[in-house]
Formats: sequence, structure tokens, C-alpha cells
Amino acid sequence: MNRAQNELESELVAGLKDSLAESTKPPDAYAQALNLLRSFAAEVQSSLAKGPKAHIAGLTVNVERGHVVNMGVEHRVVINAPEAGISDVLLRAYLPVDGLPVTLDTLGDEDQECKSHEELVQALVAIPRHPAIAARLRIIRQVLGDPALQQAAKVVATVKPRRPR
Repeated sequence: MNRAQNELESELVAGLKDSLAESTKPPDAYAQALNLLRSFAAEVQSSLAKGPKAHIAGLTVNVERGHVVNMGVEHRVVINAPEAGISDVLLRAYLPVDGLPVTLDTLGDEDQECKSHEELVQALVAIPRHPAIAARLRIIRQVLGDPALQQAAKVVATVKPRRPR
């Protein structure tokens, strides 16, 4: 019984090594879609960084990997400016392991399915023109332009340590 179990385990391990080795590298279509999302994030950051106080706020726009769901791997385009209190998910993109179709969720309207990289590019170009997204970007620009961000932190009070009782 023990010998038969060991043979089955050996067969399982050998089979898994073969099948898992095939799936370790993402397909080119996946990498290309992810690179398009990263280019989108970089351009959004470049646009927002034109404000004179964006560097003070620690502005970054990144593509963050999220959960693996039925539609694929979730990737969020996140705008962060910690000193200004900004943490905003601009959009979610779901990339299947094959890379296509990419599903975009702009957190408002219906999801948009892009069946090719060309459709993905067109959709990403159109996102900042969407009224809700444009309004959010305007608000972020206003917050980044807040004069309070240019003021250096100042000590406004000191606290004396308490006496032990």
C-alpha cells in the first residue's frame, strides 16, 4: 500500500512539474497590455505633475496588481499623493492570462471590453475625456495646487512629558 502511494505521489509531482513549467511565462499579449497600462499611468502622472506643488505632495501614478478573478488579473491605476491626502483608483483593468480581451472598469459606467490592443489604446485615450474622470482629475489638480502644500511643516506647540503619578 505504501509503495503504491509513493508511486502515485511521484507520478503527480512529475506531471505537475511538466504542466506548471508550461504556464510560468505570461504570453506576449498579456505583457503588451500591461505595458500599455503602465504607459497610460506614466502619462497621467506627467500631466498631473505639471502643477507646481505636485512634487511636494509626493505624486505617483502606478499600476498595482490586485486579485485574480474570472475576468483575469486585476490591475488598478492608482493616483497617490500622500502629502495631499490623495489616494484614488482611476480605473481597474482585468487582463486574462492570454492578454485579451482586456476589460476596463472606470468605476462608474459599464465595463468596456477591448478585444485588441488597438481597442485598448483607443479606450485609454478616451478615459480622461469621460466627464466623471475629467472631473476627478480636475479635483486632483486643484488639491495639488492648494497653497497649503507649499508651506513647510512648522512646530506649532511643544508638549512637556507628564510627571509620573
